[in-house]
Amino acid sequence: MMMSRIGLFELLPNEILLHLLTLLPIADVVSLKHATHHLIPILVERIDPSRYLQITGPFNNSAELLEVMARHGAVLSGSRALEYFVPGSSTHESDWDFYVPPVSSSITAVKNALERSGVIFESSLALAARKLKEKSAVILNQNQIISIAYDAFIDPRPWSMEQQRVVNGVSYMYPALKDLTRHIRKDGSVRWMEDLVPILIRGSGRVGHLDLHEARVRGYPEHIAAKVLSGSAHRNGRTVSVQLIVGAIDARMTSITDGLSQTVLSSIFSFYGSHVQCILSKHVALHLYYRHAVGKSAFRWQVPETIRKRAEQAVEKYVSRGFRFITASNNDAWTFRSTYDNESYLVELDASQHYLPSIAQIKELRWRHKGKVIQLPLQPKTIDSRYELLRFGLISR
Repeated sequence: MMMSRIGLFELLPNEILLHLLTLLPIADVVSLKHATHHLIPILVERIDPSRYLQITGPFNNSAELLEVMARHGAVLSGSRALEYFVPGSSTHESDWDFYVPPVSSSITAVKNALERSGVIFESSLALAARKLKEKSAVILNQNQIISIAYDAFIDPRPWSMEQQRVVNGVSYMYPALKDLTRHIRKDGSVRWMEDLVPILIRGSGRVGHLDLHEARVRGYPEHIAAKVLSGSAHRNGRTVSVQLIVGAIDARMTSITDGLSQTVLSSIFSFYGSHVQCILSKHVALHLYYRHAVGKSAFRWQVPETIRKRAEQAVEKYVSRGFRFITASNNDAWTFRSTYDNESYLVELDASQHYLPSIAQIKELRWRHKGKVIQLPLQPKTIDSRYELLRFGLISR
């Protein structure tokens, strides 16, 4: 076999070369692409997010899905995004977690794109019935109660035994919700119902209220994710979980705020560990702690009590995959970070100005950590803007 001007790579069949490339961390592939002066086209396929979703995911139309995501500020994150950066980090059972900003048009657009790619989402009623069947009990929060009451009200169809028990439980605890016409406005919004308390329905049909403390402990913190749309898709005879997670905007934000606080990046900073703090979209791939992740290590971050058990289970899962968890330095000084330091890794995939979060926003991203705390503080430009606009009566509190 003769050497070519870019070595033996050029002489390998594309199938074998692509397989080898899927085993390499993304930074190595990008470096190889630059070192060979872009003369090996197959390297582009390993870097291409569409190809990654098409090969490893259950999605029928990954190109269209990524286009919709980029236009609406949605990203893939968690273990499946980590797999793009560090192959071998996920398993066939790993969830596909998509994050979308809390904008109704964006949520609908990304949800529809996922459905066109083969994802089937469960309604609140279907999800509650499945949990009741699998675990013999289900907890419904305020939003789920309203959703199930609405589903039963607009479509009183024949239900499965579990669905009927869920509907009966909601109707028994909140008979006023049997007619939702006085609760739902013409614009589709729902009037505030202050006396709705989460309920627990058991497989036997027994139903009761949760006290407020128990409801808070069992619930999903709204400052981390406002809503999770649960779905599934099929690939090679396997069913995989797909989640569309709607990030929450901090209601306390006033006047001049960071543009980043209105993007999915704010949700990424609420994760329990640094290894999964990464995003993938059509136009950008970013890992905040790439150097640690590629070495199979991660910082543990402090999380609310409500998800502490879930975080511990996730840690055990990654330990079984060869990861080790450490605590960041906890001295008096913060460690300041950016997307361009030696710890993170950024791949610019498409420079289109229409995509969100924008490349400019991501390049300007700054954050800090100390011990088990990671923070996304106000960005320097935002602070400068606040001082400038104070003179004109625009006061941030």
